[in-house]
Amino acid sequence: MESDTGSYRMSSGTGSFENGLLLSPNPTLNNLTIQVYYDNARDAELLQLEVINITGKIVVAKSFGLTDGKYNLDTSLLSEGVYLLKITTGNHIFNSRFVKLK
Repeated sequence: MESDTGSYRMSSGTGSFENGLLLSPNPTLNNLTIQVYYDNARDAELLQLEVINITGKIVVAKSFGLTDGKYNLDTSLLSEGVYLLKITTGNHIFNSRFVKLK
């Protein structure tokens, strides 16, 4: 991906990467696995994650590094609803939505 504004979709065995992210399961109950596509190993060293609720409030903010391109997010404390997931790497900003069920 050449720019932060690009959009693409890639298929995998369990879903599709949309805008550089694969979220599974989606909808989710207690745990959301996030796979991030990155074209530079340095992008995986430190990522910023934000979970934003429907009113625009940041309800989760974390910094993390990727292990095997994946990160597991505990969603058990989130209320039921639709959330925006924003991940920022050194060169990219990825956005996707997920649904939290109770």
